[in-house]
Amino acid sequence: MSRPACRACSHWQPDTSDARMVRLGFAHCGKRYAPGHTFAATTQRDQFDPMPTELLDARRKVAAQRVQQLNEKEASRGSQK
Repeated sequence: MSRPACRACSHWQPDTSDARMVRLGFAHCGKRYAPGHTFAATTQRDQFDPMPTELLDARRKVAAQRVQQLNEKEASRGSQK
């Protein structure tokens, strides 16, 4: 039996994780505190807490904005050299 993935769990925290890791599809887990350890969006965990759809959409939007800001920042650094 397949378990739900982290990307749909309320414990998965891409909005507070490093944008460089979020860009790669990884984020911290609020349920399992492990400094420096991230989980992939596709990881299947036993401690799953489903997040309401509207909150999932908002979280995706925030994560996408943070990644876009990171990309723009890196692009501006490259053009300054």
